[in-house]
Amino acid sequence: YLLEQYQSLIIDYLFGSSGPEPFRKIASDTYRRQVLIDQMIDVSVNLKGDSREKLTKLYNDLELDSDSIARARSRRWHKRIKGFRELAFMGIKEGNDEMYKSLNSRNEILRMEAQIALVRLSENDHFEFLSHLSRPFSLWEQITLHDLILQHDLPVPEFQKWLVSENPTVVMFAIRMIREFKQIESEPEMRTVLLHRDPRVSRLAVEVAGDLGMKSTLETMKRMYKFQEYNNCLEIVKSMGKMPETGMLGFLKLVLDKEDDVQLQIEAVKAIENMGEVGVQAL
Repeated sequence: YLLEQYQSLIIDYLFGSSGPEPFRKIASDTYRRQVLIDQMIDVSVNLKGDSREKLTKLYNDLELDSDSIARARSRRWHKRIKGFRELAFMGIKEGNDEMYKSLNSRNEILRMEAQIALVRLSENDHFEFLSHLSRPFSLWEQITLHDLILQHDLPVPEFQKWLVSENPTVVMFAIRMIREFKQIESEPEMRTVLLHRDPRVSRLAVEVAGDLGMKSTLETMKRMYKFQEYNNCLEIVKSMGKMPETGMLGFLKLVLDKEDDVQLQIEAVKAIENMGEVGVQAL
């Protein structure tokens, strides 16, 4: 009953002739105050421009923002999440310090909610929080962030700046986003990250360099081949097949002649064949 009543009041206040007076009485009751907050959050999802600013002003005038900030600072993780969401939807930044603290929490759900809230609250660099992550950035968190970019049409940053992150999972996310948004201008930085000390990062970088046709990485791949573990070697030969270059013919012949592993030989044959007539004759 209250949800319906408060929604009508909010809509009338935003688009009708109603003033803020009816809300003051509601806000004086602890239970009704929380129902009002929940309803204002629900309405805010579909608002933009002046009407959104008007609702935020009402939220602040009724001092509902202090409730959200208190929740964001709660010791209970589920209350903190509720506080983060309320602050994010209402565009209130006073709880950002708590969100940054939660970025490296052991609780994965709390971490993700802090990330989402910070993305929503950022005006310029929506992904600045990536520079503060020290815990592993899980694949699920990466997918959620990618979805946020698409759903809210966020400006896409130059992801190569995170290729130097100390956190290998953040580097892997940056590499995936470079492929997703075809940021081929990051080729010089990708050449460097091929030699990353984490073999997972190196393998992904090799794969993406091949997918985006970054031919200047071929020489680096050739030099690093003999120092790599099997899966990375296989990815290097596959990437050479994605961007055929006759300059790699001698190297691929060596792989074919010297390697005992059948899969490596098969990929080397494919890569040579992709060179066209020169490759076919060589085979």
